[in-house]
Amino acid sequence: MRILHVVHQYPPDYIGGVELHTQALARVLAERGHQVSVFYRRSAEGAGLERRQEGDVTVWAAWSGLVKPTGRFLASFRDEPILDAFRHVLEEAAPGLVHIQHLMGLPLALVDLLRQKNVPFVLTLHDYWWLCANAQLLTNDSEELCEGPELWINCGRCALARAGRDNVLWLAPTIAPIFAYRNSRLHRIAELAAHVIVPTTFTRETYQPLNLPSHKLTVIPHGIAVPSVTTFNLEGDASAPAVSGRRSSVVGRPPFRIAYVGGLARQKGVHVLIEAVNHLPREGVSLTLYGDEAAFPEYVAELKALVSHPRIHFAGRIPNEQLLQALTDVDVLVVPSIWYETAALVIQEAFAAGVPVIASNLGALRERVRHGEDGLLVPPGDPAALRKALLELLQDPTLRARLRNGIRPFRTIEQQVDDIEVIYHQVLQEPSSVPAAPPLP
Repeated sequence: MRILHVVHQYPPDYIGGVELHTQALARVLAERGHQVSVFYRRSAEGAGLERRQEGDVTVWAAWSGLVKPTGRFLASFRDEPILDAFRHVLEEAAPGLVHIQHLMGLPLALVDLLRQKNVPFVLTLHDYWWLCANAQLLTNDSEELCEGPELWINCGRCALARAGRDNVLWLAPTIAPIFAYRNSRLHRIAELAAHVIVPTTFTRETYQPLNLPSHKLTVIPHGIAVPSVTTFNLEGDASAPAVSGRRSSVVGRPPFRIAYVGGLARQKGVHVLIEAVNHLPREGVSLTLYGDEAAFPEYVAELKALVSHPRIHFAGRIPNEQLLQALTDVDVLVVPSIWYETAALVIQEAFAAGVPVIASNLGALRERVRHGEDGLLVPPGDPAALRKALLELLQDPTLRARLRNGIRPFRTIEQQVDDIEVIYHQVLQEPSSVPAAPPLP
């Protein structure tokens, strides 16, 4: 198959969950003999298109100026340089199928070009962008969880708050029609997709407002890429590894080591974790935070100002290929998100390293962590509850051991690709995969 992945951002320009996952997926598909390309938008001055090779994967980077929040939003409606670049890529790559991973910051008219060329497309809903311009269902003005658009007035309020216009939130009704128009276009694109993939049951339920027919909506859980050379002993097919040389949490009473891996962004709840650790014992406890400090520098400054515990360490971004090895020296990974995560691949990576997880009892995280079996669930945004859970693990090595022993076999990226290939073949065998219709309104 000739497959083109479309994604809003991509390494090395931007490192995030969707980006890394798209990269891993493309690599595995290429290893299986498919002709794979990736198209994404880069943030850079001017306009242009660049082609490069990553092994057997062809990567196309297009740019049309620096990407800023307002421009990213408006690009959905019009961005001719990016559209022209995509036309060129369609001619060069000649895909038989396109897999849309994300369209944030890309012109929605890309889909018109696919339909003109009768190229079917599959869509994966990695977050909530198709319902929420924030992509997180977390409000900018009050930092509260959102259930979705309410006549799009709340969307207008969010946009004004994000732009720093909290003093004119009363203008929200006047810009609500823009969000209504945006959502109608995205709804139509989802309807036109030959198939829609979601990573969790929670994500599928959250997207019920799209009213997608059940026969074209499939839950395919994400898998993780396991390094080909590791210190892990993978017993059987994708079983939880017995980590050779893993530091004992009992012998010699070493420090209780806590880790966070992910974006240093407010919706990730890192401030909640720091507040919880600040009130743990000063001796015998450490917290290492792995994440890019440059992405949201103002929030990172807030986090550093919040730290009072002497053994909280900001370790910067960790290369993905080094993550599993780093996790072998950790007692617990914490995922303190205050938004509805859709997949949280880092939980599977922790389990692959034999590390139990404390996570917020929220959204898809409930599907990833079994409370009392392979980790603990705590109320989101509650530092006291998180501190209590950490203290429980600190004081009870037997509980830590029981949670480690309760970790289930983890899912690999290869297993996920097996399921995705089934969808691809189904789509290509359906003559009506690309509905004939005029351009999107």
